[in-house]
Amino acid sequence: MKRFKGLISVVTLVHLGVIGCASSFKVTSQPEEAEIFLVDSETGETKRIGSTPLQKKSTELREELGDIGTPGGFVQLRIQKEGYETQDLWIPVSAGGALGTEINLSLRAVDPEQTAEEIKKASEILERIFLAQQFARTQQFERAFIEIDKVLEAFPDLARAQSMKAAIYFARGDLNESLDWYERAIASDPQFTQAIEMAARVRQALNLPPGAQPGGGGP
Repeated sequence: MKRFKGLISVVTLVHLGVIGCASSFKVTSQPEEAEIFLVDSETGETKRIGSTPLQKKSTELREELGDIGTPGGFVQLRIQKEGYETQDLWIPVSAGGALGTEINLSLRAVDPEQTAEEIKKASEILERIFLAQQFARTQQFERAFIEIDKVLEAFPDLARAQSMKAAIYFARGDLNESLDWYERAIASDPQFTQAIEMAARVRQALNLPPGAQPGGGGP
């Protein structure tokens, strides 16, 4: 189970409204010199953007790439380096039609024991997480819950899925449920920075001190 969870390395960078830097596009990785590709969502074809570390103004990137996607939608990036797992990332397109974000990746060395079936399963799970995010962003919350719950049925302790369910509740305005699921994600992965930051944000919105439970209860 632990080895399988390690395959789920795709990073969902935008957490339902929490957007990175809007004026620049920056990608760094450890180790460096990873290739960066833009993936055509319809054909699957890739276009090389450069290699890490890469930093460009979002307007410059738009001039190079042209029409990259629908404002408010997503584009897919692929980060590749020989000997390391490929990472696919979905980045939001700004209202002006540009990409503006800051990405910092720690690449995972390829595990020779990974099987093709495990990799396929991990890809399916990541696709469901991505679909859940898309549905939530368009306020199709029930469809978002259906997708993420399918992941949680198979892997109830998967921090990324728990965090995505928290994000769906957050987008719907159910802050108590959102905090509960962020805390589950943190319990599953105490180093999950995104969940930690979002839990703190929800606590602030609920006027809760650190450690207090929703509804005024104690730990």
